[in-house]
Amino acid sequence: SFPLSGALLAYLAGVDGAETLTVHILGPEPAAELRCRRKWLAMLAALPHVRSLRLLFCGPRVPARLDGVAEELVLTEASGGGGAGSGGGGRGAGGRLSLAFLRGDYHHRRPEAPAKFRQEQLAIAFHPGLAEHVADWAPSLRPLLCRGTPVGLTAYHPPEAELDAR
Repeated sequence: SFPLSGALLAYLAGVDGAETLTVHILGPEPAAELRCRRKWLAMLAALPHVRSLRLLFCGPRVPARLDGVAEELVLTEASGGGGAGSGGGGRGAGGRLSLAFLRGDYHHRRPEAPAKFRQEQLAIAFHPGLAEHVADWAPSLRPLLCRGTPVGLTAYHPPEAELDAR
């Protein structure tokens, strides 16, 4: 799942211990990352030290109706918050998930993000197809890498991952 992959990438990047974690999701697709937005509560539930998870979704395929929208969800026991003995760490229910959406190229729209979403600790692009679209991605990835922001990339299968890594 995208949320659990995001939690794993946060762990691998070493940012999973932050009380407040801000992650930028680059190039989200309406039928994938943006479908059923409540699913992202699973990422919060999988990060027991994080009390506030802020996700900024930015890309040209963000629906126009979501452009500039911000929303907040609360982790409850029913949504996976668990409680004592649940194996979910000490947080239990009560974590906050904040979502914000910007339509357009990340490198152009990032400065317009709401203030609390601007300082990303991790950026993720799910299945970006870098091997075929490196020229399109470079203007967005270059500033992140120059700032020292960890960038997590996923691929559909090992051959694509090998091509993307070049």
